[in-house]
Amino acid sequence: MILGDEPATTTFIPSISAFVRWIYADHHTDVQALLEGALDDVEWTEGPIFDVTGPLVLFDAGESGLGVVPEEIDEQYGDSREGFDALRFDIAPGLHRVRYADVHPGERTCFGVCRLVPLEN
Repeated sequence: MILGDEPATTTFIPSISAFVRWIYADHHTDVQALLEGALDDVEWTEGPIFDVTGPLVLFDAGESGLGVVPEEIDEQYGDSREGFDALRFDIAPGLHRVRYADVHPGERTCFGVCRLVPLEN
């Protein structure tokens, strides 16, 4: 899955089960605190269904990703054995709907939020 069409600092926030892309904000902004209270009234764009079968890895799309083994990523530092930064995380296995929105929790903040919403079986 590729998130967006331009490079942006991105992370995964487990408490909201979402990838968060930094669009603009003050550098000292507490992203997690802002977003946890701002997602209820967001108009989401529905995306594809994503089948999660094991640990997921977030890495720069400019890297090939060949040789990335989620179990071998150093969780403390995020280094893959290929030598580039990567972030390993776990979410519940199963089918998830991908939803995306640009979230504006304040006048001077905007984040691209891509949520993985579990589908009921």
